[in-house]
Amino acid sequence: MFVHTTVLKVKPENVPAVVDLLTNEKMMAILRSTQGLSHAYVLESTEEPGKVISQTFWASMADARNGFSSPAYTALLGDLRPILIAAPERFSYNLLQDVILK
Repeated sequence: MFVHTTVLKVKPENVPAVVDLLTNEKMMAILRSTQGLSHAYVLESTEEPGKVISQTFWASMADARNGFSSPAYTALLGDLRPILIAAPERFSYNLLQDVILK
């Protein structure tokens, strides 16, 4: 499994707008139809208000690359651009172990 993390920095008052752009019905439909994407998280830093993390989990690096090269992802970046105060930072990881505690 492959994990992709994107760090978005916005003014704290714009966090709800970021969450809406990442999770609205239009985006959910796109995410559900994206090959290899299993789940995603949207997080906000407790130490740095306005620092939002989008974390996505993929079946493979190839699936993630295809997802991030799609027109839908390009459109999402365009929608986010007006409220970002810094360029998005992207990080990629191989998931070595998934530990599930009940």
